[in-house]
Amino acid sequence: LKSVSLSAVTVNITANNEEKISNAKSAVEDFVERFNAIIDFIDNRQAQSSQKDNTLELVKRQLRNVVETQATSVTGFTTLASIGISTSSSN
Repeated sequence: LKSVSLSAVTVNITANNEEKISNAKSAVEDFVERFNAIIDFIDNRQAQSSQKDNTLELVKRQLRNVVETQATSVTGFTTLASIGISTSSSN
């Protein structure tokens, strides 16, 4: 979540409600900021430790899995990657 998708992403919104669009954009931005803050916290904790904390590494891996997992109960955009949100292995 630390980088922008290199491929073009098109999102068609049929509602003509600017407030809903703005709220959706804010929610996505907030999610990305909080996700990055958690990853940064884990990375900083691991950098301060003389040995790798397997629990923190597991949490980080599970967070990535949640972001990358396809939703089965929705139609249209079924992954966060489908709207341009992805993680990098350097996180």
